[in-house]
Amino acid sequence: SNSPIAQTLVINEVLPDTDCFIGQQEGQWLEIYNGYSVTVNLKNFKLRNGITLATIDLVTSNTDVAAGNFALIAHSNAVWTQCYSSNNVTTANFGGQFDINTEHLQLLDASDVVIDTVKWGSQTPGLDIVQNQSIERDPDGLDSALGTNFTESDFVIRTTPQPGL
Repeated sequence: SNSPIAQTLVINEVLPDTDCFIGQQEGQWLEIYNGYSVTVNLKNFKLRNGITLATIDLVTSNTDVAAGNFALIAHSNAVWTQCYSSNNVTTANFGGQFDINTEHLQLLDASDVVIDTVKWGSQTPGLDIVQNQSIERDPDGLDSALGTNFTESDFVIRTTPQPGL
């Protein structure tokens, strides 16, 4: 089949709700896939809660991701030693504080254009995950709905999350 693979950054996997904590901070994370044909700096992108429109920088610092590669973003680097394995991909910290368990996330580019939208739970009944489960694009980078659109069939539920894979 000729599956449409993303031509932008996309949220490839999201683990919004976990029972693993680093102190008081939940060990939730995003996996970003770089579908651009060039290396991009994640510092130029933003993450938005699609419900309240609260927006943070995607990452705190300059973080380059090569074309076709992954980056993992969490509130703390300790997530990758205490909760999950990073599988040796690039890691970074969110550029602000909000709980990503919103059931609706959007990625914005440097011009504040929405380049990716991910929904789950009550926002899309087909992807009803429970604590410690993630949703992931399968195959990686699959994106048949651009911008503010979303197609739940691009995703599968992972009972064992696969960060960096």
